[in-house]
Amino acid sequence: MYEALDNFFDTENWHSNHAIQDREFARALHEVVHKKDFSPEEMRNYIRQKHGLTGETNSEKDRAVDRLVAKAWAVREYFDANGEKGLRS
Repeated sequence: MYEALDNFFDTENWHSNHAIQDREFARALHEVVHKKDFSPEEMRNYIRQKHGLTGETNSEKDRAVDRLVAKAWAVREYFDANGEKGLRS
């Protein structure tokens, strides 16, 4: 499922904290956030594995992963609170 995010995470600047990357991440996240099995923590694990990150450093990419996972949690919690979980299978 998280492969749907690959186009975003394959870009050179995916980890930058810029409005363009935020918009592109939102578009990519839209592909998976409605799936009932979507988990921001599993997304974190997928990203870390894809980029060889451990989360044990304070690198720009590690911080970006944490920031993007927080955004994914916010979106998922919004959908859950509004009865929109699992709109797509």
